Amino acid sequence: MRHEDPKVSAAKSSAKRVLWISFLIVVPLTIYFVFFALDKDSNVEQHGYIAHALAVVVAFISASLFMGITFYSSRSGHDEQPNYRDIVEKQREREAEAETSDSSDMKTD
Repeated sequence: MRHEDPKVSAAKSSAKRVLWISFLIVVPLTIYFVFFALDKDSNVEQHGYIAHALAVVVAFISASLFMGITFYSSRSGHDEQPNYRDIVEKQREREAEAETSDSSDMKTD
């Protein structure tokens, strides 16, 4: 079984929470506006109301998904600046190890 980093699991739960809260707010508001708040004396047919409701729901769901992805990326550490000094030091250590192994291989030949 693969163990996740606690930072990543916290970010996932936070993103899920944002999505659920957005969903629980958007759907009832859309239902209210489509069926109760919109003017019934307008020239808009039932298909127009349905299209409007679907467009609002899709727009809010996509916005919520993008917000959730942003929170997940930020809180899981994917947006952090890399430490180039550590990267260069590790690379130099690997190169030094490779040179010592090459020189020891040449001595045995």
